[in-house]
Amino acid sequence: MLFHNLYIPKNSMYFHDLELSGILIAAFTVIIFHLLSTFNAKQRRRAQLVGWVENALIQRKNKCHSCLNNSEKLSQNEIAEKFYSAVETRKLVTTGKINAAENLVRLAKRCRRYGRNDSVNAITEEFYDEEYKVALGLDPTKEGLKSDNNNDKKPLYGVPISVKDCIKMKNALETGGLACRTHESLRAKDDSVLVHILRVCSGALPIVRGNVGQIMMLPESENFVWGRSCNPWDLNRTPGGSSGGDATLVAMKCVPMAVGSDVAGSIRIPASFCGVVGFKPSSMRLSNKGSMRPRKDNKASSSAIIKSVPGPIAKTVDDCALFMKSIWIPEYFQIDTVVPPIPFNCKKYEKTESFKIGYFVTDDWFEPCTAAKRGLLETICALEKAGHECVPFDPPVNGWESYSLIVALNAADGNMRQFVDALEGEKMIDSYMTLYIASNLPNIFRSFLRKVVDKRRATLLGSVSEL
Repeated sequence: MLFHNLYIPKNSMYFHDLELSGILIAAFTVIIFHLLSTFNAKQRRRAQLVGWVENALIQRKNKCHSCLNNSEKLSQNEIAEKFYSAVETRKLVTTGKINAAENLVRLAKRCRRYGRNDSVNAITEEFYDEEYKVALGLDPTKEGLKSDNNNDKKPLYGVPISVKDCIKMKNALETGGLACRTHESLRAKDDSVLVHILRVCSGALPIVRGNVGQIMMLPESENFVWGRSCNPWDLNRTPGGSSGGDATLVAMKCVPMAVGSDVAGSIRIPASFCGVVGFKPSSMRLSNKGSMRPRKDNKASSSAIIKSVPGPIAKTVDDCALFMKSIWIPEYFQIDTVVPPIPFNCKKYEKTESFKIGYFVTDDWFEPCTAAKRGLLETICALEKAGHECVPFDPPVNGWESYSLIVALNAADGNMRQFVDALEGEKMIDSYMTLYIASNLPNIFRSFLRKVVDKRRATLLGSVSEL
């Protein structure tokens, strides 16, 4: 009752304080609600992705491969020891010296024993029965392939191959190492242009898919969908990436040939690490039409400037040449008119006269290890003994500049946004975390760090931007 008649003007500091407090409480409540909603949405999304991945793994585990039980007469030694290159396989199949279906089963069993085991883990999906049915119907006499000299028609006739996980293939997932690409509804309804040509025009039999790295932008083959692939020569080491699964399968003699893709070494690095041959064709010489890009909504992002190029991985140079010969055919150029209609030049490849071959030991950024330098020098000696002229030269663009440009192009949108968006809520693998932290540093801190770290790291910090 003491304050009953007390009058407080509405414009007094008391009311201003009450209004300000109310605004602050409301703002704080909204912020907390937003953070909780965002957190819950992320949790729900990650739970959804986990469910998709688990279903994809169950589908792979439960898939029937009845052809694996069809050739009990093959001994374990035959499964383990017999191996033919792609060139040899095609010749033996077309001349009737080996049966395409039996050869496929033998390699399928080898894939199961060595490629799919938990140690190496190189395979994402398997299509043995589908290709076994095709192999059963192969008849080189009806195709007009019985002659040893007929190498132009269907150059990969009856040759089992693996295809990189990101290249579109009928009834397969194209994950690119991303959980958001594992839903059953995303299975391909048809083949990419490249796989169509390999199957229909060249006669290849795609029996497995090779594992890749998450987002396919590191020299690794690790993701949260199919797991980590290991080097077949040393399980404590990486097979490289992103075509690491395919290089591993060739190295382990599970398939004579694989189809990878390469932007900045994704064929060449795993081929080198696994001791096989890899070839990256010139940009635009092979089609990516119909294959996924490891970016949200399949956006081109940096690949609009730095093109990914499909290419072969094999045991021999001749096998890689056979792959290019089988692809560069009129049907290919008609389906994808963007590809220059230039066929494989057999005469130039088969020339026996000496060549002038240029080489360099280092680009100053990627300094080769002692073993790599020794391998290069041994190759040069062998070429010179064979009558070729080997000439050292300096690369036209220094590695410091070229690598900085690659990093800058991929980081142009700031904060690794195109990578984060591509994950669609999935956690990023640890291998990316150093890059992620560096790209998310405020520019003021980045400028300071560039002055205290070594030149190499300072260059990388200067190549990324914070937006």
